[in-house]
Amino acid sequence: MLQLKQNLDIEITGFKLTKNGMEVVGEPSFRQWEKAGEFIKRSHEAVQFWRGDWLNYGELNYDEWSQHFDETELASETLRKEKWVAQRVPAVRRRTSLSFSHHEAVAELEPEEQIEMLDMAEKNNMNRATFRKAVQHYKLKLDVPELSEEELKRTDEAVFRSVQECVDASINAIELLEKLPWESVHIDARDWLISHLKKVATYYFGLVRKYDRQKQLSNSLV
Repeated sequence: MLQLKQNLDIEITGFKLTKNGMEVVGEPSFRQWEKAGEFIKRSHEAVQFWRGDWLNYGELNYDEWSQHFDETELASETLRKEKWVAQRVPAVRRRTSLSFSHHEAVAELEPEEQIEMLDMAEKNNMNRATFRKAVQHYKLKLDVPELSEEELKRTDEAVFRSVQECVDASINAIELLEKLPWESVHIDARDWLISHLKKVATYYFGLVRKYDRQKQLSNSLV
């Protein structure tokens, strides 16, 4: 049984969870210890969505909601991120088998795209790093060129390992460029840089995709 005390401590049968640790109450059984651990694990996995939903509900329903926080808390990047992700990915599209980081990775996408990518993550049991890379590839919406079987025969695994490094480097470069303060730069310069980088990424990503159909190259590829 879970109880929230007046001082906001949480009491589970046999244990009390405080701000600074856990206190044992009486002589809890092994099953009670297990139950406390399950609650702690679930809380750790869910707290970011809890906070995000709580913030969005407060903003929507109470004019004075911001008075609950001081200026430092409101400016917190962590709270802003949790609030934004919870707003962009509502509960109806969330997956209990995936982490908050998985949902954060698709938050910029349209609803149907979020569903498609989260389905893929669930189906393939993708970890956070692999899924983030898959979403990066998807966002580029690359036009993948087709290569003949003869062209593929002239390649080897060492070449394609280098190709994957090129793909990842191109994606990282595009992300860095898009974060720059382009409002102070002529728009043509931005378009030129990103357009040319995407052309390079498209070519190398095409090589990797075609080869991967014949032989598994990397779990990080879509």
